[in-house]
Amino acid sequence: MPRASRETAARESGVVIAAHGRRYRVETAAGRELDCVTRGRRHDVACGDRVHIESTSPATGVIESVEPR
Repeated sequence: MPRASRETAARESGVVIAAHGRRYRVETAAGRELDCVTRGRRHDVACGDRVHIESTSPATGVIESVEPR
């Protein structure tokens, strides 16, 4: 089965509720909690930040962008 491209993958917004090094726990607007990582070396994400994520599986995702604080 082909992997979804970035253009067609489901994107959601949420809030970072926990940070552990380069891993983040994000609660989505729908109430789901996902274990997320950032792309590249970005690590300026903090608890309380509003983020846009791309789901990579039902329980994981990638933080694509962070809204201004």
